[in-house]
Amino acid sequence: MFRNFPIGPFGEEELEGEFGSGLSIYEDKEHVVIEAAVPGIPSDKIHLSHHHGYIIIEGDREDEQKDPDRKYYRKSSHSFAYRIPIPSSADDSGEPEATVKNGIMKITFKKGKKRGKKIPIKEES
Repeated sequence: MFRNFPIGPFGEEELEGEFGSGLSIYEDKEHVVIEAAVPGIPSDKIHLSHHHGYIIIEGDREDEQKDPDRKYYRKSSHSFAYRIPIPSSADDSGEPEATVKNGIMKITFKKGKKRGKKIPIKEES
């Protein structure tokens, strides 16, 4: 299947829009925002990290149901992981702000220009 995302100067995909897996990426004049659906998962059960140009969101949720009037007990466990490339318009040199509200995790980066690191050239004799 072909993707419709533009390709950045170093081959990375430029992502923006909504994705079927509960992810949304958008930007305004000052920020780049990543939103991820984390319904029913408390923030202390979510692990968020920023690693090698990616945001990684991982979490676990356990559900337990008991019915004392019946012989019924159910316990289930669910885990998830998102690995999201940070858009090149985001300044990922600092810490993004992360919040959770109504089952949506919102990760906000300030906008900035990513610039390559200059490599000095030494003259050999």
